[in-house]
Amino acid sequence: MILVVTLVVRVEALESFTRFECEAAKIMARHGGKIERAMRMAVEPSTQTFREIHWVSFASAEGFAAYRADEALKPWLSLRDAAVAKMEILSGEALSEPLYG
Repeated sequence: MILVVTLVVRVEALESFTRFECEAAKIMARHGGKIERAMRMAVEPSTQTFREIHWVSFASAEGFAAYRADEALKPWLSLRDAAVAKMEILSGEALSEPLYG
């Protein structure tokens, strides 16, 4: 299972966001999940936010569901909520071969 997660992060809450990401990644790993790649865009001056895109993999949809339900994640959610203005999660399957080339 592949997730593409787009986050809009408040610049002033970057430290909280980074702390949440580190803890969430540890919990995610216990359920077969991993942040494969991350990309951070430039700050949007008018909103003092930036976008960060994560390519996340899980061995299964059940692993992702178990991660989301894990009680160990709950104490860290307030950090995420304080830092993230908006989040979108798209899910799908990785293609075994490139479509082009």
